[in-house]
Amino acid sequence: MSNLELFAPPPALAPWWERPFASLDFEATAPDCFSGRPVSYAYVIVDAVGKVEYADGAIINCGVDSSDEAIAVHGLTNERVRSEGVTPGWAVEQIASAIHNARMENMPVVIMNARFDWPLLLEEAKRQHLRQPMSQHSLELKDLRSRAVRLPADPIADEFGQYMTPLWIAEAIIERYFSALDRSSLVLEPSCGEGRFLDAFRAVMPDVQTIGIEISPALAKLAAMKGHAVQVGDFRTIDLDLRPAAIVGNPPFSADVIDAFLARSHALLPPGGRAGFILPAYYFQAALRVEEMRSRWSISAEQIPRSVFPGLHFPLCFAVFSKDRSRSMVGFAFYETAAAVQKFARRYREIATAGNGTGTTCSVWRQLVASALEALGGEAHLQMIYAAIEGKRPTPNPFWREKVRQVVQRDCTRTGRGRYALRS
Repeated sequence: MSNLELFAPPPALAPWWERPFASLDFEATAPDCFSGRPVSYAYVIVDAVGKVEYADGAIINCGVDSSDEAIAVHGLTNERVRSEGVTPGWAVEQIASAIHNARMENMPVVIMNARFDWPLLLEEAKRQHLRQPMSQHSLELKDLRSRAVRLPADPIADEFGQYMTPLWIAEAIIERYFSALDRSSLVLEPSCGEGRFLDAFRAVMPDVQTIGIEISPALAKLAAMKGHAVQVGDFRTIDLDLRPAAIVGNPPFSADVIDAFLARSHALLPPGGRAGFILPAYYFQAALRVEEMRSRWSISAEQIPRSVFPGLHFPLCFAVFSKDRSRSMVGFAFYETAAAVQKFARRYREIATAGNGTGTTCSVWRQLVASALEALGGEAHLQMIYAAIEGKRPTPNPFWREKVRQVVQRDCTRTGRGRYALRS
């Protein structure tokens, strides 16, 4: 096959109503697609002459009662939904898989009222944290109430957690974070899609060896057609007999998937190896999660524009995870202390959050020490004060212990070696 044949534009498609198409319909708990939840779905595939080739559907129990207004429309009582409904996670996975198959078959999806049903589906997918492999091609969506509409490229992939990386940002990331790699280095791109980072390495650092892992055979084939080494499989579980110096990519935006990608990366990388990922900034919201990651990685992160992916509604960052012997964090403030406070015994966690409720003007750390000493009878060893505050979940964090030590040395009376009492 010549290059001209390989990259020739596809033949013009017949109008959608003259082709096989899929049809999707929802009923909801409320007339607002953003606050309402799906209560049932129906999905059918119709051939070119109007015959139904496949039909699927279910009642969905989201745990939310339908309003009287909604029941008057769909006729499903709350009692029936509770007794017959499937879980929303299962339902959305079934729908996502069906839409993915339609997309791969270049089949339009027809929705009676897409301006309601489509956002309803996307909102539920976000609630279920669904990750579903999708093609990079635009989904052809038709709304029978407002004639034909085409959504932006990858709308369902966007909302279900997978975004294709623009080549310019892939090249910029390589130049900024991985310029020290050399021809002996092997770089792995997990969840590589059609191979955007593989393309970028070939353009920016052509001597570096690369390999991609992709769960979708269709996407892996696209990457392989460009001359890249690609293995088909799930990066989290596929057998790999290699030792990459770096792992670079854009994983699906699901916390569970990112966790698994990082665990596999840590197992594959040598000491000093690095993993770099485009991530949603919300992945780093939880201090305890970041502290757990810090036990295995040095982490640095920089914010990048969310406009990298058109239509995205949350901030992004590029994070580098280094498998270092001595670990550090760059770009993270107060995470260690926040994680420590979350592990405090409940009484002291509440004081750290809102004070002791007396209106005192002294610092929160003095309030913590005073409360601990009062609970210990007014006098105690410093180690007992630590133990009282941290409760049953000890934390190695040195910062809060140093704050407590400063308070007892400054504001308490020393009664013996390492022992302190409240001043009257």
